Amino acid sequence: MRELKGIAGARPITSKELDDARLAVLRGYAANFGTNRDVAAQVAELWSRRWPMDELVREPQGMARATLSQVQAAARRYANPDATLLLVGDRHKIESGVRSLSLGEVIVVDAEGQPLSATR
Repeated sequence: MRELKGIAGARPITSKELDDARLAVLRGYAANFGTNRDVAAQVAELWSRRWPMDELVREPQGMARATLSQVQAAARRYANPDATLLLVGDRHKIESGVRSLSLGEVIVVDAEGQPLSATR
């Protein structure tokens, strides 16, 4: 929550953070195409979303061109600390820690998203 509040405006993304993140993503991008299976998975993902195949080229180009002000504006718009958060994990390992944060109501749901009784 502290990070969400920070990048939403309390502590905006810095130029160094953007450069570091951008380099990490761009340097690792080729790893998405290491095997025929990887390539097929990338193509299948685009096809299932009905996105054009040239997205494979446009995505890293867009990352390379994004300005600090554009990234900060996106963070202000989408990093909403008041939004509902979905946490996925081993309930027995994370529930007490999540509840101890006192961030709001905790609702435990089943695999279909239905609330489990007596968990609030």
